[in-house]
Amino acid sequence: MYHLEMVVPEVDSDLLGQLESMGFPTARATRALHYSGTILLYSVLGNSSIEAAINWVAEHEDDPDIDQMPLVW
Repeated sequence: MYHLEMVVPEVDSDLLGQLESMGFPTARATRALHYSGTILLYSVLGNSSIEAAINWVAEHEDDPDIDQMPLVW
């Protein structure tokens, strides 16, 4: 029988660092990178992936869980 645990999704550490250096809390930056699909966009669009993450934050800044670390299976 398998026991699955929820874990923090892996995101690009360089992009995470860039967002943190802009003042975004770690959890918020991680959520933005994960849910904006930035992982998939980074290799194709480069710096615009930061823009996608920032746009995601702007669209979700009122979400009650925005500052909670995201968890995935």
